[in-house]
Amino acid sequence: MTHVQSQPLQIKNSGRIARTIARAVHLRHLQKSRKIAIQWREKLIRAHGESAVTRPVLQRIKRYATDTYGSESWWPWLAAYTEVRREFVEGWIGDDYYTESLNPLWNRQDIRRLSGLKTMDSRLFPDSVVPPVFVRVGGQYLDAQGTPESLETALSRLESGKSYVIKPDEGRQGLGVTFTTAEQVAEELGKVPGNCIVQPLIEQHPDIARINASSVNTLRVLTFLDPESGELRILNHFLRLGREGQRTDNVSTGGYFVGVDGEGWLDGHLRDPVCVSIGSVHPDSGVDVKDCRIPNFGAVRELCLNAHRRIPYLRFIGWDVCIQANSEPVILEWNAEQVAWSRNESCFGPLLPSVPRGYPR
Repeated sequence: MTHVQSQPLQIKNSGRIARTIARAVHLRHLQKSRKIAIQWREKLIRAHGESAVTRPVLQRIKRYATDTYGSESWWPWLAAYTEVRREFVEGWIGDDYYTESLNPLWNRQDIRRLSGLKTMDSRLFPDSVVPPVFVRVGGQYLDAQGTPESLETALSRLESGKSYVIKPDEGRQGLGVTFTTAEQVAEELGKVPGNCIVQPLIEQHPDIARINASSVNTLRVLTFLDPESGELRILNHFLRLGREGQRTDNVSTGGYFVGVDGEGWLDGHLRDPVCVSIGSVHPDSGVDVKDCRIPNFGAVRELCLNAHRRIPYLRFIGWDVCIQANSEPVILEWNAEQVAWSRNESCFGPLLPSVPRGYPR
């Protein structure tokens, strides 16, 4: 009898404990995020030699944070953005608010994690991505149509002398990616744990390769499905460029990025990993990017919009697109976990016409 009576109380207490834990985790994530913002801001101040956030500017930022988000505690990312742009712009959404409030609400975790499964890409976007030679899932090898096969059969389709890429599931920012030859694929597969995909190495368009030939230089295109109007649109796009000798173009590993306008022209400002402009000339190749235009850019935009239409459960998606030698764009990766919000918003934003209202603060 006592056990039966205590059960509702136990359930009630369990719910309260779960909410308390969730709140504590949320606050911890916010603290960690804001520490990153403060560190980033310090790097920007050192790079510029002075801070753009004077006392009056900081007071303005805190008033804006209070009026917009309900607390001045949201100021660190807004201050970091101000150091990037050298002025404060109302309408910005800090990376902490995006990551801890908007992304969990608009990009459900169980669905956005699909973007980490490289082995699923050809199933989700069959006409938009690089088709795999084969994939390995759960220790089993499958061809591009998902038919099980032996490793020997899978390897037999590799072309001698050609280069291939092995990508593990859940790999991000180029980590875990292996570039190899047909003859070495079998050996390299033995070093990759878990699920993975084997794809042919893409030959990029010569107009982009001339800026940096060692890396496949990709466009990051950010699409947004408005939860209120249902409109699907592109918020921003920029081109990522590797350094001489690097195989990947990731900004996090020392590469650069440059804004791209709606007609495909580069904005002429090469930005380093902390978003400081180094001018318009690539330091390794000597190519002036302000005179460059992305080939077939209209097809890039349409490719990303069509791909997003196939997965309408997600509101924000970042697409990494390569322009092939034949000028046709192809999606190499997509990301619904981290869409490089702080980089997009600080350099090119505000990306949304207004800060979404009525959502968790």
